Amino acid sequence: MRKIYLVLLMVCFSVVVNAQVTVTVDNPANTTPNLNVSYPSLASAVTALSGITAISGPVTLSCAAGTETAPAGGYVINFAAATTSTNNVVIDGAGAVTLTAPTPQTAGALNDAIVKIIGSDFVTIQGFTMLENAGNTTTTAASNNMTEWGVALLYASTTNGAQNITVQNNTITLNRTYQNTFGIYSNSTHSATTVTTSATATTTAGGNSGMKAYTNNISNVNIGIVVVGPTAAADANTGIDIGGAAAGTGNTITNFGTTGTFSGYVNVSGTVNGILVRNSVGFNVSFNTVTSSAGGTTAGTLNGIQIPASSNAPTTTFTNTISNNTISLQSGLTTGAMNGISYPSGSASATSTANINNNNFTAFGHTAAGASGRSHLSRLRVQTSLQLLTVTRLQTFRLIQREVSLSFPRVLQHLQQERKR
Repeated sequence: MRKIYLVLLMVCFSVVVNAQVTVTVDNPANTTPNLNVSYPSLASAVTALSGITAISGPVTLSCAAGTETAPAGGYVINFAAATTSTNNVVIDGAGAVTLTAPTPQTAGALNDAIVKIIGSDFVTIQGFTMLENAGNTTTTAASNNMTEWGVALLYASTTNGAQNITVQNNTITLNRTYQNTFGIYSNSTHSATTVTTSATATTTAGGNSGMKAYTNNISNVNIGIVVVGPTAAADANTGIDIGGAAAGTGNTITNFGTTGTFSGYVNVSGTVNGILVRNSVGFNVSFNTVTSSAGGTTAGTLNGIQIPASSNAPTTTFTNTISNNTISLQSGLTTGAMNGISYPSGSASATSTANINNNNFTAFGHTAAGASGRSHLSRLRVQTSLQLLTVTRLQTFRLIQREVSLSFPRVLQHLQQERKR
């Protein structure tokens, strides 16, 4: 009888460990070589997808409900086929698929993900729940066994980035006790393997332009969303859209923030950020809800939305929009600096426009006893040169400090519906 119980236990354990998600392919004949009609796992489907060399129409990989453990390092999508807005690829979890990181990840690696898109274009990742594995607990960078990225966009070469990628309707939950955790990560200034060595994309084709992030729920990460374009002004990302044009497409980022001391990911600011966009022009960051951990940030400046100085200041005409976001920040430091929206110098041109409108700043403060960081707290901090700045409805309640230091030919600054407690 004991032997029977043991066999049953081993069978059940095997089922849990080897759980897989079956995949059905719509229009498999649209690829060269043709994909199969179905695959026994998402891992096998993604491996086959990464081998296609041509595509003549849309292709969708539809996952059946279930759970699957990701391969070590993550699912890697890196096909060479030249996709377009119509000849595109969708990988759909339909809100019923959970992808869990393996345990352990490779010791000391800084580039593990649940999903990585490397140099492929016009791919949509939607409807998945992506989770860190509870068995991954070593947070020391040199020996960590953790997952760094929920979804990562990286170049295949300095002239072949991951462009026109859409990440939508996903739930991403990692473990922010590990300092190197990012919900969605896009960086065109290092390779897919060596994240702390500068090696920027060298053309516009090498950047990750056209990235769209809609209706994702990101939590338990140190930094929510990071987008870093190539360093040359002429190669800057374009078409970055985080949150869309209506409340129904905004992302929700919660329980983010642990420390500004993390590994030296190239051109990523050493601060804690809900959303960071750098080396990008003409971007939109709107309709997002950004809520930090409640006192979880114990080192570094805490920002809701951060637009750091570009590696090289842009020179073209463009409009950046940061609107209709709801931002709540609570630092665990007694004197830690906090900025709801930080837009410092070096990220605009003399002919560019910034629209920063209808953002709601709530629950700003310090949870540490004896906190005295009042002089370090600002809802909106803008220090840049622009042709036009519009600011409307800065916040709906108490303004602790607003710092605006601007120099540009033409300023339109409307401060409306501001109520102070």
